[in-house]
Amino acid sequence: MNEYFSFSAAGQIFALNEHLPFLCELREETENELHIFVCASEVVDDNAKGFSDNANLNALLEGCKPIHPNKNQIFEIVFENYIIYQVRNESYCSFDPTEVRNGKFLIIFERSKLLEYLSTATDACQLDDGSFYPDKWIHYGVYTQNHIIDIISQEEPKVYRKS
Repeated sequence: MNEYFSFSAAGQIFALNEHLPFLCELREETENELHIFVCASEVVDDNAKGFSDNANLNALLEGCKPIHPNKNQIFEIVFENYIIYQVRNESYCSFDPTEVRNGKFLIIFERSKLLEYLSTATDACQLDDGSFYPDKWIHYGVYTQNHIIDIISQEEPKVYRKS
């Protein structure tokens, strides 16, 4: 049976780990329904004698331990309807100090460049009276070892721990 969490509660679970989680899978199922599978990370002490045949490299990396996906702690984040999403290679991601965000690995943005760009890229907009078309939206971020995923949605995602 799958256990349900709010996005913020799942973010607090991931925040207990000092290492970024891993993106396991990202897919669309029905029309405009985004499914993101993320698993926690774990440090593996495999007692290996060395990482390679190069003694100098092994000496440099002595004391290092690899980080792997923890397949026993997988979460599925389901956006049943989204306005826009993007996936960026974390190696090329830049962070804007003017953005306002809450969270460590699962982020909710109050202000972001993507929110500012939304009305340029889509017909979603904030009207003169302060209301939103098609409805109020929120920018969510899913930060993983190799990917930064940004999603703007009108509804909070559903998060399930996969058993």
